[in-house]
Amino acid sequence: MNDMVGISSTTRERVLQAAKELHYRPSRFGRGLVVGHRPTLGLVIEGLTNPYFPELADGVVEAASRAGWNVLVTDGSHDSSNPVRFLRDLAAQVDAIIGYLRIPAVDFDDVFGDLPVVQLEDQPSPGSAGWSRSTSGRAWSPPSTTFSPAGADGSS
Repeated sequence: MNDMVGISSTTRERVLQAAKELHYRPSRFGRGLVVGHRPTLGLVIEGLTNPYFPELADGVVEAASRAGWNVLVTDGSHDSSNPVRFLRDLAAQVDAIIGYLRIPAVDFDDVFGDLPVVQLEDQPSPGSAGWSRSTSGRAWSPPSTTFSPAGADGSS
């Protein structure tokens, strides 16, 4: 993947083809270990003029900062004509995504690959905590309603 010396062009093409078929994307976490950058969370909200969203963003930024994360806040309502392109572009810039994503969870693998994703629901269903997550078609419920990125509690 890094144009290493001594790798034949045939092997290189096979590796690149396999990476494409598997939706491989280099790990920003891995690169962060090498270059020493803080991981970045992408937060997708739906309208900065709605008083709820700046308050949500403030809480996410506060929790993420305590855990050593940067947060990239973006307003998905301004690019609603092509949410897949918008989200793929965002996914290339961040280590995880949380927010109102405007695509069904069954499309997450195609759009995000193995990127950790939390989708906030527009209207929580009865009995749900208000969000679901899928990076392989599986959904799970949170242990609490408080956002806690990896490492916030001292674990990794």
